[in-house]
Amino acid sequence: MNKWKLVLAGLTVSAFVLTGCGTGNNDENAKEPKVENQEENTETTGNTPNTNENSSEVNKESTENTDSTDNGTSSKDKPTKEEEEATETSTTEEKGETARILEQPLKFKVNGVEKEETAFLKNSDNQPFSLYVLPEFELTAEEPNKDVLFLTGQDEVFMRIEHYPADVNWDEIEADAKTQLTAVSETITPVDASQYSLDNAVVYEAVNGNDIVTSVLFKDEKNQSKITIFTNKDHDYRDAFIQMGKTIMKK
Repeated sequence: MNKWKLVLAGLTVSAFVLTGCGTGNNDENAKEPKVENQEENTETTGNTPNTNENSSEVNKESTENTDSTDNGTSSKDKPTKEEEEATETSTTEEKGETARILEQPLKFKVNGVEKEETAFLKNSDNQPFSLYVLPEFELTAEEPNKDVLFLTGQDEVFMRIEHYPADVNWDEIEADAKTQLTAVSETITPVDASQYSLDNAVVYEAVNGNDIVTSVLFKDEKNQSKITIFTNKDHDYRDAFIQMGKTIMKK
């Protein structure tokens, strides 16, 4: 626009010069006002705001504002990862559940030898519970309301897990556990639960030759379950199974 203003200003000066020289041509005198009017119109046009440019700027600003919002929510309002995790933890606590880490160290004994390994959190697909499982063991569903945790490569060494609701009748469960053990031996031996560092638990055992079957009843509010352990004197994993069984927690 500055270029055109200079050109138009040059035309105006030329017109004044011709007038000052006394040019008497009526046609030129008639054209002179038209040049002035043209300059005024042009200057007016040059000062007129460019509607298209302003419109584009408005649209651009509108688009930027729209992009910065997601369904009316600013990107600043989006929760961070920490906030999401805190929300999940809060929701879990409201449901009466306890958030659990994915792994934890576990101390146990195998054939009387103390060990410590990292156990990993596993969720049952068959019953409403989770527990920590040592690397050499596998958890699988056996039948409705029963899971099996077995030693990899030696599935004759395993424990059966039965999880119970809050209103379980422990007298009936304990009587049933003893009845099952009588199929192994007529002699059923109560075991001191404290030797496995157990609270609110009852332990019974039956031995037949090389085979050992142990029944543990966890009567804790968060762990209401019974585990039946099948081991032998050559592969005594009773403590390993019980330590994993202690980590059972209802979902």
